[in-house]
Amino acid sequence: EEKKHKEGRQDRQLRLLLLFVVSLSALALAFGNPYSMKWPLKCPLYMITGLQCPFCGTQRMAHELLRLRFFDAWRLNAGLLLSLPYFLVLLIGALFPAAAETRVARWCQRDVVVLAVMFYFVVWGILRNVI
Repeated sequence: EEKKHKEGRQDRQLRLLLLFVVSLSALALAFGNPYSMKWPLKCPLYMITGLQCPFCGTQRMAHELLRLRFFDAWRLNAGLLLSLPYFLVLLIGALFPAAAETRVARWCQRDVVVLAVMFYFVVWGILRNVI
């Protein structure tokens, strides 16, 4: 019983830490300017090869989304923008255990869906460098 209580407390602490990190990141991207500041992470693939990975432009895309500039967000990373609902379901499920038990969240966690999303990002990574 004591062990379950301790694990539950640690689980809640991890969820709160995740919520804190996500909130802090959203605030930094909403009020900071990833176009001109040095703090945004740089993509190693892009720096070495000049090719964009499937996630290149994520920070700038999030900045534009938080400012409700949807066209600019689309221009920066359309592939990730299309998959955002999937990742939001996973994030909400990680933050709120009851949400993780919904039919949609369980579907998003199925192996075949995770593999399909991975395949999607491989294809997106290739297409964005070809187009």
